[in-house]
Amino acid sequence: WRSGAKVVALDAAVLLEAGWEAACHEVWVCVVPRSEAVTRIMARDGKTEEEAGRRLDSQKSNEERVRVASTVISTLWDPDITREQVVRAVTRLNTELGQ
Repeated sequence: WRSGAKVVALDAAVLLEAGWEAACHEVWVCVVPRSEAVTRIMARDGKTEEEAGRRLDSQKSNEERVRVASTVISTLWDPDITREQVVRAVTRLNTELGQ
């Protein structure tokens, strides 16, 4: 805020789990089907399917995230599609802020 920026973005994976969403004007969430999330955790972290499932069980579900979100982005498809979703959301936010 001291810099005069109208937007500050927080990349906070546990924002909702920590209950910090009340400190934010908007909450953007990324979602994928549970099966895809399990596959990604296994590939990225070398976890078993069971371990990946337990990790997801310790987090908010997609449904819980969507309930509090002002913007929902799906990262299921090609990264270019995700990028398009983000650009649309940023454009909307800039319009709302009069930028």
